[in-house]
Amino acid sequence: MPEISSFIPKTEAVKQIYSSKGLGWLMGLSSVFFILSLMLSFGLFFYRGFLETGIAKLSDDLKKVESEFEPSLILELQATAKSLDSVKISMNKHVALSQLFDFLKANTIFDASFSNFSYDKKSVQMSGTAKSYAALAQQSLVFEKSRLIKDVLFSNFSLTSEGFVNFSVKFTPEAELISYKPVSD
Repeated sequence: MPEISSFIPKTEAVKQIYSSKGLGWLMGLSSVFFILSLMLSFGLFFYRGFLETGIAKLSDDLKKVESEFEPSLILELQATAKSLDSVKISMNKHVALSQLFDFLKANTIFDASFSNFSYDKKSVQMSGTAKSYAALAQQSLVFEKSRLIKDVLFSNFSLTSEGFVNFSVKFTPEAELISYKPVSD
């Protein structure tokens, strides 16, 4: 007899066993990140509410403090502050030659003296007398080494009948030397 095929298996079916191929740790890690992100989201949500409450409280406190000040007093104080700023600007632009004279007193050698003084907005011109050319050279070195004056130019040298040397000097003082602010050399 011919063999009839049947849909009913004659042998017992082999059970296939499926095992995870290492994806368990990835699932665990993603779960940890998910939980952490949820916790962070909730934390930030509550922190935002805390900050908004604090800002509202500080805003109310500021309004209370502002209401305690008189508007006329505030306007008067603002006008006074503007006046003081104007005075500061004027004082910074004002020329004070006393520091320049103190500089000349401290930086003039014993064997030299100055007789004429002229100041314009940018330079100082003086005439003077020195005991010798060596004293004049020494005075020139003192002026040239100072950081408070620049463009020092000695000129118009002439000998007097007593053997002294007449000269002229021109230099440009630094702004700090002719302002009201204290100077340190």
